[in-house]
Amino acid sequence: MPTRPIIGLRLPPHSGSTAIRILEGVAEFAREHGAWQLTTESLTSAELEPTQIGVGWQGHGVILYRATEAELDDFAQRGIAVVLLSTEGPDHDFPRVLPDNQEAGKLAARELLGLGLSSFAFVSRREMTSYTSGYEPAFRYYARERLAGFKAELQRHGHSPSVHYLPDVMREPGETWQSLEASMASLLTQLPHRTGLFAVDDMLANVALRAAGREGIIVPDAISVISFGDDPFLCHASTPSLTSIGYPAHTIGYKAAHLLAEQMEHGPNDHSSPRVPPDPVTTRESTAPLAIDDPETARLVRWIREMAPNHPIQVADLEKESDWSLSTIKQRIKSHLGHGPKTEIKRVRLTHLTTLIQDSEKSLGEIAAAMRFSSAHEMSRFFQRETGESPTSYRSRNRNH
Repeated sequence: MPTRPIIGLRLPPHSGSTAIRILEGVAEFAREHGAWQLTTESLTSAELEPTQIGVGWQGHGVILYRATEAELDDFAQRGIAVVLLSTEGPDHDFPRVLPDNQEAGKLAARELLGLGLSSFAFVSRREMTSYTSGYEPAFRYYARERLAGFKAELQRHGHSPSVHYLPDVMREPGETWQSLEASMASLLTQLPHRTGLFAVDDMLANVALRAAGREGIIVPDAISVISFGDDPFLCHASTPSLTSIGYPAHTIGYKAAHLLAEQMEHGPNDHSSPRVPPDPVTTRESTAPLAIDDPETARLVRWIREMAPNHPIQVADLEKESDWSLSTIKQRIKSHLGHGPKTEIKRVRLTHLTTLIQDSEKSLGEIAAAMRFSSAHEMSRFFQRETGESPTSYRSRNRNH
C-alpha cells in the first residue's frame, strides 16, 4: 500500500467555484490528519493524462456528487471508501454529507419577510417518476426539503407560498433553454406585484432574472428574487445581481473527508447523512430595495439597514429621523415587517456581525471597533446572547470544519 492513500474527487462540471471550495475543505482535512494523494477527474486536457473516476478506478477512497449502482457495487466489492454529496441517487449505505436544505428554505423566507412582502412563491424543476440516467431517479429531494423549510417559516408568520414547477431541460426531450425561459416568463407575469420568489438554486434564479428582463418586470421592485448556492459566476453574471444563500462547500468538503478517513481506518460504519448549516445570505440587488408601499415606513427601515451594521443605533433615534411619534413608528414598522424596530436593528447588526466573523480576516477586536461596540467583550456577549455560541467558536466551526 502506498504511503499516501489515493483519494478521488468527482464533482459535476457545472459546479464551478463550489467544487473548488469543496476541494479546499478536503485538502485542509488531509493536511491536518495525514497527507493524501488527491486526484480529480480529468477528461479533456491534452496536457494531462486522462483520469476517469468510475468502475475500475484504482484508489482508496472517493468523494462523489452522485454515483451509479454499478459504480457503488464495484467500490463496495473492492473495499473503496465512498462519501456522496447529493440527496439524489443510490447510496448502498455509504454516507452522504448534505447541506441543511430545510434551514436554507427558512433563511430564504426570513430574508423575503424582512422586505415587508406579503406574497411569496417557490419555483423548481418538474419531477418525473422514472430513472433518467444511471445516476438517479428524477426526484428532487433537495427541492422538496428547501420548499418544506420555506413553507414552514412562512406559515409561522401567517403566509403560504404558491409553488411552481418548470420543465427540466436536462431530462425532458424537446425542452431547451428557450422553452424554459418562456415558461419562466409566463410564470412571472402571473405573480402578484411585489412577490418574493425563492428559486431552488442559482441556475434557475438566473433564468428568472433573464425572463424578468425580457418581460420588462422590474426586479426587485415588482418581484424580489433569492436562491441557494451563492455561486459568484451566476450571482454576478445576472442583472440585477442575485441575492443567494451560501452553499457550505468548505465545511461539506471537510466533513466528507472526515467520514472517508473513518471508513478507510475502521471499515464501513453506520449509514449517516450529516446536515451542514447553510452559509449566510449574501444580499445583492435582486432583493435590495424595500417592498413597502408606505414611503415613510420604507424610508425608516432603509435608514435602519444603512446605519445599523456600523452604528449602535437605538429605537429612540428613529424619532429624530421622522415627524411621526415613536409609538406610530413602532406600530408602522411592525405592521410591515412582522416585528418592531428593536428586533430589526438587532437582526441587521447580527447578520453583519456574523458575516464579518466568518468571512473577515479582522480580529474580534477590530470587528468590534468597526461596528462601534464599546468593546470586544460587549460584542461577544451580544453574539452569544443572540446565537447561543461565542464568536470564537462560531468562527472556528465555520472555517475549519
